[in-house]
Amino acid sequence: VTNQIEVALAPVNPKVPEQAEQAKTATAALVSRALSSPDSFSEDDLNRLANSTDSGLTSGQRKMFANMANMSRLKREYLDTNQVSEDILNTNPDTGNVGLKDYQANIADALASDNTSKLNKNIDGLENFATVHQAKADALNNAYRQYQETGSPVYVIPQGKGTFSTSFVKPSAETENVLEVTSALKKTIQSVNMEAELLRAAAKVARTHSKVYTKQVESRAKDEVEAKPKPK
Repeated sequence: VTNQIEVALAPVNPKVPEQAEQAKTATAALVSRALSSPDSFSEDDLNRLANSTDSGLTSGQRKMFANMANMSRLKREYLDTNQVSEDILNTNPDTGNVGLKDYQANIADALASDNTSKLNKNIDGLENFATVHQAKADALNNAYRQYQETGSPVYVIPQGKGTFSTSFVKPSAETENVLEVTSALKKTIQSVNMEAELLRAAAKVARTHSKVYTKQVESRAKDEVEAKPKPK
């Protein structure tokens, strides 16, 4: 990877066509590797590629590398804290809720097999996962502010379809998955915020991967058309 990056980012002498061709080939290889093996880049390499405005990378490709760099940073900062729930990372066999790792594996597989239906389904699923978890984080943050202001416990209550409400009134025992927000829940709230940020970052990576992949498909189709013998 490092050698390809050096070639792709090296200044190109316009009088030496071979340099331009080498840089173009290295750039294409890096983009393909980003789609197929995103974890094979170091965080420093991703930042270099994201900031390489003088390279042959397009703005969309640089945005992809920037999102990957952010995801790499969050994984380094958050996963090492052991505050990210297993239910976020791994698929729950009891509920069937898909975890982040399986979403990422499914997306990588879809990209590798040109399966756009599978790709879109998993990106949509991951984005919805991120949206719902952010809604949960927002509700918990709001509830904790209310608790700090009043000193009274605040209850976060799932309302279905990824929405949550808060109340000072304790719901009935039949209400499921209620969270009682007091100072004892502070660490859990921190974890949910970390998880929400991690999921949002992963969804951004997946979406920019999809956009770059689509451009690749369009470019290949154009090259194939241009390569066909023209009728005499």
